[in-house]
Amino acid sequence: MSSPPSGPPDPFLHSASGAASPAHSDADGAAPSASDKPVPALPPSGPASPRDDTAEDAAVQWGGSAYEVPPSLRPEAAAVRSDDEGFEQIASEPPAWSSGTADDDAEAPPALAGSSASLPPDQRRKSARPSLPAGAHGHIRIVDALKSSDGGPSTFIVYHISLPALGLSSKRRYSEFEALRTALIALHPTRLVPPLPPKHSIGDYAAKQARAKEDAAIIARRRRLLGSFLERCATDPVLGKEDLLRRFCDGRESWHDISTSPPLSDLPKSSLRAPVRSPADPQASRAYAALPLPGAATPLRVPNARFADSEAFTNRWTAHVAGPLEKGNRRIIKRWGDSSADYAELGAVLNGFSLSENGELAAAIERTGQAADGTFMSIGEMLSEWEATFTEPLSEYAAYGSIVQKLLRWRHLKHLQFELAEDAVEAKRLQLEELERIESEAQRLQAALNAGGRGLIPDRGARTGVLDGVNKGAARSSVFGTAAEDEPAQSSLDAAPAAAPDWTDPSAPRSARVPASSAPNRRSGGGLLGALSHTFHAVMDVDPDATRRNNIGKLRESISQLDEALTLTADDLRFATSAIQAALDGFQKNKVADFRAMFLGYARLHREFCRVNLANWQEARRQLDLVQAETAMPESSLVRHQRMEGSAPR
Repeated sequence: MSSPPSGPPDPFLHSASGAASPAHSDADGAAPSASDKPVPALPPSGPASPRDDTAEDAAVQWGGSAYEVPPSLRPEAAAVRSDDEGFEQIASEPPAWSSGTADDDAEAPPALAGSSASLPPDQRRKSARPSLPAGAHGHIRIVDALKSSDGGPSTFIVYHISLPALGLSSKRRYSEFEALRTALIALHPTRLVPPLPPKHSIGDYAAKQARAKEDAAIIARRRRLLGSFLERCATDPVLGKEDLLRRFCDGRESWHDISTSPPLSDLPKSSLRAPVRSPADPQASRAYAALPLPGAATPLRVPNARFADSEAFTNRWTAHVAGPLEKGNRRIIKRWGDSSADYAELGAVLNGFSLSENGELAAAIERTGQAADGTFMSIGEMLSEWEATFTEPLSEYAAYGSIVQKLLRWRHLKHLQFELAEDAVEAKRLQLEELERIESEAQRLQAALNAGGRGLIPDRGARTGVLDGVNKGAARSSVFGTAAEDEPAQSSLDAAPAAAPDWTDPSAPRSARVPASSAPNRRSGGGLLGALSHTFHAVMDVDPDATRRNNIGKLRESISQLDEALTLTADDLRFATSAIQAALDGFQKNKVADFRAMFLGYARLHREFCRVNLANWQEARRQLDLVQAETAMPESSLVRHQRMEGSAPR
């Protein structure tokens, strides 16, 4: 990858320097055992390179031939020139903020049509549709916003999407754009899915009642922002290949059909219990279902320092963009709007005032009023361009801040899930060892009973009983006691059933045998309800030996499943770390290019405003220079007549 631009340290600019192991380097093809398989260690914090199936050649196949990206469409080839007034302008089109580069490892150009996420990567590449080149010939755009009823009594606004490169068009509602974005997030949890324009606020509905949804300004703004959303998705190296995006642009498929068919119909309820590379894979391992679902408030034992820095930087950057910068921009726009209204009022007053004068003075006043009217109109044009060039991209990046925060939070949950899975495997292994020890003690006691009681009492002089190893040192009455020395063996065997109720059966459930003080320090399992449940199971358990062996089998199966899930989670965490780091690097590059284009546009619109107003006011000044003090006086002025006659006033 190319080195990031020089400047102050920025967590988003950290390149992926550490090379992680391959995607399945830990998997050895053998099923993990329940007792001796090592727990996968957490991978190093350095991110690995993105997955190989997203990196293609620079030339993409289009209509049977290789489509090479024209140099004019490459962002790095944007020529910068300086005009006669010293302002830099970007010569290439479209602007950089609408066609940013994601990262250097991605293919060029980004493609629209791709493969379904439900297929493995190798089959996905084979079944891919022709890639869509980004640029003048292939970018998605919204050409119109129309009112539609769809055969019902109520009307709504639909946005006409055009995809000229594939000859596709469709009409989609705003709610369908929301569903598309939600689906893209579910299919690609490690990507930064672009934001959508906000919904109508309560103030809009309160101010305009039933006409809020048909407000022309809001519809025009949504049309531009929804078009930017589609363009950003199309230029993303991963989202641009998603077949779901092409189907969304195809009006022959309704959104209901798209959402009820693969890959969306194969998505799990939680993206944390699905493979990160392909969450909708129907052949994903069932071991994912055994993974715990962590809580967002739980801290990590071993946090990743790089992502902790990125999260802190994102919080500061979001607070700055969504706070002082966006609020200051709105405040300036409001003041320009007030100034525009003042100039409109001034122009009307001067034009009316010119009617009361005559000659050159009337023409000069009228021309000044026209200059004020021109200022009013140029301010309106400037604010309109300001909205599209600066305010809307700024609001997008304010929304991007929360998107980055959610992405980092998702990675935090994935890391936390890995740690919780490690804890769960360790706890179940300890529980299995305890049950296996109990089973061994029970088999030893059963073998001793079958042998006539020999070996049960290591010390014949013991009168208070022997220590039951199963019960962790709890004393019980001896099966034979001191009478075993005087009575024959048959008497001892006869006395055994009578003494049986006084000792604890080692095969009984652990919850009924282990006292509270000897239990390991852990959270309570349900308080009174848990105690009643344990007592009920202890009473109803007619075959404790079979129950214990069944629990051992279930524990071994659960540990094996958790071991497999832990291996998959470690691999997913490695991939998520590298993919998210690559997404943040690409976002940073796009952000630099977008803000440069935004501020260049900001300077250009002010320059154009000043140029137009300079011409208007220079014309007014020339008209004012034609006014002479003597000729501008009214006919009844004595001073004027006396000066014209050459006599001094008396």
